[in-house]
Amino acid sequence: MYPTFLAEVEQEAIQCCQIDFLNGTSNASLAYQVCGICAQQQNTHDLDTISLDSIPYLELLKPTTDHPSQILRNGMLLTEDAIED
Repeated sequence: MYPTFLAEVEQEAIQCCQIDFLNGTSNASLAYQVCGICAQQQNTHDLDTISLDSIPYLELLKPTTDHPSQILRNGMLLTEDAIED
């Protein structure tokens, strides 16, 4: 009546699923870093490392009024945890 119902899965398909699962749950794929612009933790794969000189619209990152506790880099208010020298 149903000859293909619950057919046996090939070993190669099972191994591909296992590899995809292991790659998707590895430490590298689950790693997070802090974004220098918004200070949120983001998945490392969603972030790009760029130089401070190539940040677009940098005038939007300059505070309108300075505060003594702010640390500015090139006149921009950025998250220090995300800055690599």
